Amino acid sequence: MRARYQSAGSLAWTAAATGGPLIGGLVMEQFGGHALFVTFACVMASAVFFYRLMEVKKTGKRHSLAH
Repeated sequence: MRARYQSAGSLAWTAAATGGPLIGGLVMEQFGGHALFVTFACVMASAVFFYRLMEVKKTGKRHSLAH
């Protein structure tokens, strides 16, 4: 079972390493750098939000942004 998890993790990193530059290049070519920056900023903001949400559900405690 451990090998299955390792292969899934490896596949995720490989897909990100292959798809990230490809998608980034296409967005940059079609819409420009501003659209790429705004898209990345939205993805990062949502990642922080969901990370904090999961942390609150896991521990039951709310923390400030400055740990």
